[in-house]
Amino acid sequence: MSTHFHPKIIVAGRANEVLEVERFASDHKLGDKQTRDLLRLFGAFATRHELLTNCVMPRATR
Repeated sequence: MSTHFHPKIIVAGRANEVLEVERFASDHKLGDKQTRDLLRLFGAFATRHELLTNCVMPRATR
């Protein structure tokens, strides 16, 4: 079953936050190739959710 959400009811959360792609890439230590791919895909700005779902994060463990 689906539910209808009215735009005025939806609260903007952190996932909807618009970020600069190059800053996001440098903060998350992404490589040059992946940064270029994200820039090609979204342009200079994208939402946090779009960036997190379309990048591969470097491993934090060994």
